[in-house]
Amino acid sequence: MKALQFGTKAKLIIGGFLLAIALCGAGIAAVFLLLADGRCAEFFSVDHPNAIKTQRLGDHIIGALNRYREERNDFPKSLEELVPDYLETIPPPLYGERKWVYHRIETPGEPPQFELTFGPPNLYPCVFYESKHRTWTVDD
Repeated sequence: MKALQFGTKAKLIIGGFLLAIALCGAGIAAVFLLLADGRCAEFFSVDHPNAIKTQRLGDHIIGALNRYREERNDFPKSLEELVPDYLETIPPPLYGERKWVYHRIETPGEPPQFELTFGPPNLYPCVFYESKHRTWTVDD
């Protein structure tokens, strides 16, 4: 019985397929390790107590942003502009990446708006506040 022989193109295709399987397996293993790590479990639940506390911290920042706008008729370019006149400090989130993501939104013909977001880096769910709708929303 003669052994199967593969040409160069077939070997590259098979090798690429095996590499893809290995990389997917490594990716799946990394997710399981992330889930097993107690510090990362909060990334997957916006019901986590720290997510709820972070939303309350965000409410204080939103209040300061609205006071800033009342006095200056615009929102600041960054959260740091709120210190020290509107907030003593910008409290870091207690959930996810522990960084606020703030975007000032300018749309011609509309009043200025902003979004304030917190959550895990490049993962879902994240939580964001839209000043246009005045609500916190979970993006999952």
